[in-house]
Formats: sequence, C-alpha cells, structure tokens
Amino acid sequence: MPFFIALVLSCVIGALVVLDRNIASSLASTLDIAIAGKNIFKLFPYEITSLLFLFLVSLGIIKRLLVTFYREIAEVFVVSIIIMSQTTALHNLGRLDGFDLITGLFLFALIIRCLARDLPVFISPFDIFSLLLIGTAFFSMSIAGVSQILNIILLIKASIVVFLITNFIIDRRTLYLFIKCFIIVTIISAVIGIFQEIVYLTTGELIIGMVDKLTMSNYFEDTSFGRFLRIPAFTELYKNLSYSLIACATLVTGIIIYRWKEFKIVHRISLSVALGFTYVALFFTFSKDAWLGCLIGTSICVFWRWPSLVFFCIPAMLFCFVAALWTGLFEDVYKGILAYTKFDEGSIRIQLAREGIDVLFYRHPLLGVGINKAAFHTSNVWGWPPHNIFINVAVEMGIMGLVAYTLLIAHALWSSFSLCFSVTSVKDKGICIGLFCGLIGCFFSLQFHGTYVHAFIWILFGIVYAYKRIISFE
Repeated sequence: MPFFIALVLSCVIGALVVLDRNIASSLASTLDIAIAGKNIFKLFPYEITSLLFLFLVSLGIIKRLLVTFYREIAEVFVVSIIIMSQTTALHNLGRLDGFDLITGLFLFALIIRCLARDLPVFISPFDIFSLLLIGTAFFSMSIAGVSQILNIILLIKASIVVFLITNFIIDRRTLYLFIKCFIIVTIISAVIGIFQEIVYLTTGELIIGMVDKLTMSNYFEDTSFGRFLRIPAFTELYKNLSYSLIACATLVTGIIIYRWKEFKIVHRISLSVALGFTYVALFFTFSKDAWLGCLIGTSICVFWRWPSLVFFCIPAMLFCFVAALWTGLFEDVYKGILAYTKFDEGSIRIQLAREGIDVLFYRHPLLGVGINKAAFHTSNVWGWPPHNIFINVAVEMGIMGLVAYTLLIAHALWSSFSLCFSVTSVKDKGICIGLFCGLIGCFFSLQFHGTYVHAFIWILFGIVYAYKRIISFE
C-alpha cells in the first residue's frame, strides 16, 4: 500500500506541475469564483496557481483519502462510476470529463493492485467481442485517416468500463451496492430533472451545468401547451437521462413485483414514489422512443411475472382495436402515422436510412467510412447520421464492424436473458429480469438514434457479466 500511495501522489503532483497553468486557465474561463475581485484559478505570484497551492496544502487529507480508497476500492469504484456517469455536465472540460478521469484512475489502480498482489484479471466474452469491434474500427482508419484515432477513444473507454466492472464487482455485497446506488442516483437525477422543468416554466432559466450551444439547441420541445424543456438533469443530454430512467423503471418494477410481500409498508411507499418520479421525469424528456421502450420493457417484466395476464390482454387489445375501427380513431391514427413518415421527422429518418444503405453498398462496404464520419455522407442539413444503430455501424465500420457489433450485442442480450434462469432466489430474479427488460427497452430506443456505443448501456452490460461471474463461482 505505501508503494501504491507514493506512486499515485507522485503521478498526480507531476501531472499538476506540468499541466498547472493549462488546467487553471480552463477552470478560470469556465468558473468565475472571485476573492477580492480576482479569480482564484488565475496565476498567483511565484509562478504557481491557487489550484496547485491548495493541493500541496491538502496533501495530508489526500493521503488519508487514498488509504481509504485503497482499502475500499470496489465500493469507491461503484459509487464513483455511477455518480460520474450521471453528472457529466458538472465536470465537462472540453473532450474530457470526470467520467473519463475516473475510468483512467481505476484502470491504473486495477493494474497496480494486480501487480502488487499477483492477482489474475477476469476477461469476459464481452471483452473479446469488444476487442474485435475495436480492431475493425482501426481497420476503418485506412478510409477515414489517422484522425480516426480520436473517435475510437469513446469505444475503447466504454470497453474499459465493462472490464473494470467485471474485475471490481466480484461479490454479492458489491453487486447489490451497485444496484442500490444506481437506483438512488437515478431517482435523484429524476427529481433534479423535474426541478429543472419547473424552474424553466416559471422563470425561463436553465440549470443544466456546462453544456455547449449545439447540444443546448436540442433541449426544447414545442407543444400545443407551449415550449417545454427536454430535461437532461446533469447528464448533458436528455437521451442520456432517458436510458437511465428506462433501466431504473424496469429494475424497480422487477423488484416490486417479485418482493412486494417481503417489504414493509415504508419500503413499498418509497419504491412506489420512486417509480412515480421516474415516469414523470421520463415524460418530460419528450422522447417518444424512450416512452415506448419503457412501456415495452415494463410490460415484458410484468408478463414474465404473471404470464396468465397475456390471456386477459389479448381480448382487451382486440376490443380496443374494434372500438378504434368503429369510432374512426384507427383511421385518424393511421393518417397521423402516414403524415409523420411522409412530411414530418419520420421522412427525414427514412431518407437517412436510405442514404446510409447506399453508402454501405456502393462506397465502402467492407471497412466503412470511419467512426463519426457517417454524417458527412448524408444530405441532411443538420448533419445527422443514419438514425439506426445497425445502419450507422454498417456505414461507419462496414460489414466487418456490423458483424462484430451484432455478435457483441447478441451475446450480451443472450447473457442477460440466460441470467434470469440461472438465479434461484426471488431477490435475484427481480433484479435480473428488471435488468434484462431495461436493456430491451434501451435498445428499442436506440433503434431510432445513431449513437451505437453508449457508456451507460455498456455499464449495464458490465453488471450482467459481473453477475454471471459471481454466480459461476458460487
């Protein structure tokens, strides 16, 4: 442990000394914290900044924190990775944010721990498929150029997160801590999002953290009741929040329907209120595909618990269909869908899909055009790529990348599905089924967007493989 602490402190001090002025200048341009009319992050005398000075003064406290960090590294990792993944708008510094720094820090800590204790690392099938996908991304550099390496970093980071989760979460105590922390942090994000909506509707002010203007342009939804904010909480984008809310809603639903009788009245009320906040926050994201994804995931969760409900739902659906035909509602819905696909945003998405398929088959079918380069090969005035993850993967990484990505996703979903039958306790049943249904809901939502590698969904994959590892050793 002394070696670990000395190594970490020396690396941090060295990095601060080298990057001191750049970090302080970035903070000074972002945060205006002044004492006696002077920004505390600007240069002080003797060629050091207040940032480095405060760090040197706080070395004793930092050392104690490092000792705690080393002893409880798995628990610290769980709490840090969840909080940082849902607060990126609070610590976003250009291309880097706190989530990136935490990922790098814990990767470094894992390497040191394995070397110091001669511990083996766990490599899951997901890690192998991720390496295959990263390899195909590097092959696409022959088309996109060396600058492609910057875009591959996101894919590498997401793969590292899964690797860290499967190596730090190795017992049930840490696993259950992750589930609890995820639900609590997501509910807090939901409450923050609802508060953001209230503040915006009453004052017009935006409390969203450090967000660039291009991202902010997607924050508003015009309705017949006026303009609303598509709440992001502090996740930087409303879609990021919607994925968290979908997974949280299905997890809480699974826990409730499988353990309702075990809970005291206080726990029942708390979980019900938490579920209510989740649905309200999801509504205010105004993401229709997220609404449908949550509905599908929750429905699968309920039908899994009570399969006999299917026999009641089928007649009810037939009755609603006949009633819609009789009242003329079906025709109105059909015309609305037809208008959406011909004249509204749906027509744009269809055109993007056609252009993406054209690029795949007639330009670069094998290796693709490069990560984040699909938008340059469409005619969309807003610079949109194809809004479907599989089409976008095929365009950017070619058929090789599409095969690797499909294998990765299929194996992850199959692992989550098979996990539901591997567990025996009621507690684990609720969690595993809720987790699987959450992944189904998230991936349904992803079919209408172009971002095919999302760090948060990769976190859920990591939990699936960590769960399977724990069960296999019991």
